[in-house]
Amino acid sequence: MSGWYTIQSLAPGLTAIGEPRYHQQNWSYLIEGQHNALLFDTGSFMNNIAPVVAGLTDKPLRVLPSHMHYDHLGNIHRFDHICLPDLNVLRACARDGVVTPTDDLFLPASEGRAAPSFAVAEWLPIGVAIDLGGVVLELLHTPGHSPDSVSLWWQDAKVLLAADFL
Repeated sequence: MSGWYTIQSLAPGLTAIGEPRYHQQNWSYLIEGQHNALLFDTGSFMNNIAPVVAGLTDKPLRVLPSHMHYDHLGNIHRFDHICLPDLNVLRACARDGVVTPTDDLFLPASEGRAAPSFAVAEWLPIGVAIDLGGVVLELLHTPGHSPDSVSLWWQDAKVLLAADFL
């Protein structure tokens, strides 16, 4: 689907990747430091976000979903280094290093999708400082929208990436 994604630079090292034609109007965020990059959410199932991300950065990439809802995990299977917050609700979905979100977390009835299964490369403790090289993000647990929701606080830039929490 040509023209599916829109790209917007929000600040040095912070790019928003939007899906304005999708009914949820998702936004995923690419945060780049000097050495590494992090993709916060992977968008919907409607189109492949991986080539868009590859066109924006050639840095080693980690992927972190803000929560397990269907509209944030659509492209999770297209990435190799998937990180999850180390939360009991997510650990309960893991078997032999592979996570499959429960229906209560994924909400498959909303779009008739089966929850994806994916290998977790890294479990991140809440409060951890994710250092991308000159860009440090703090992982916050922000339940409310869903029990597994997390946000990223970039103190130096005074930026909070909160996905659906706000």
